Amino acid sequence: MKKLDKLLKISSLAGIFLIFCGVLKLILYYNAFNIDIVDFLSLPEIITSFLDDINVLLVFAAAMLTVSFTVLSVTKEKHEIKLEDYLEQLLNKIYPFKQRYVWFFLVVIIILSLLLTFEILRYSYTIIYFMAFCAIQFISYLSMTKDESGKIEFPDVSMSFAILVSILVSVFLLAQHDIEKANYNDCVVTITTKTSTIECNNSNGKIYLGKTDSYVFIKSSLDNTSIVIPRSEICKFEFRKLGLKD
Repeated sequence: MKKLDKLLKISSLAGIFLIFCGVLKLILYYNAFNIDIVDFLSLPEIITSFLDDINVLLVFAAAMLTVSFTVLSVTKEKHEIKLEDYLEQLLNKIYPFKQRYVWFFLVVIIILSLLLTFEILRYSYTIIYFMAFCAIQFISYLSMTKDESGKIEFPDVSMSFAILVSILVSVFLLAQHDIEKANYNDCVVTITTKTSTIECNNSNGKIYLGKTDSYVFIKSSLDNTSIVIPRSEICKFEFRKLGLKD
């Protein structure tokens, strides 16, 4: 019964955290275009906001686990010892050099951040995954300790913190990915309202940002203004990739 209660509490906290991440990503994205998106969200949209990116986060988690277990299993087979014993030997070899690993992953994060800031790299899913991986590794090596018996340990609090930080890093970078994608859009969006037709493309400076249940958002880069159109005023959307008719 205690395990069930604990599982329910963890599930509730995880659900709240995922909702927070979903809303955070929306805030980060729309704030880049001077829109306070919270004013335009309904309660159901807030609750389900994390669903847009949960599949990406799950793929990241699955990839990290798959790579880790595959590498450990293959290496373990070569040494013909149990996985637990091999892992313990590996950690004991790594521990004296843990500060080097801490600095290595920190430097990698800083370099990638600078390359992204100066637009030398794009916010691809590969880069986002690698930075989240580096964040976990950085915190893991930083928190690595050795007890009195000489056993290497990773405190549960530190590992939980590492996972939370990596998720938040992913959310921030996914928001930047969407901002970059909106600014370098290769799609023409034609919005027909009851009174006019608005075409969003790179040539006229209008950028289609997205929509909620009740509103559609457009950015005009020519005068740096954001336009909010009620969905009730819209008759039709048309999406067309550049190059198909241009």
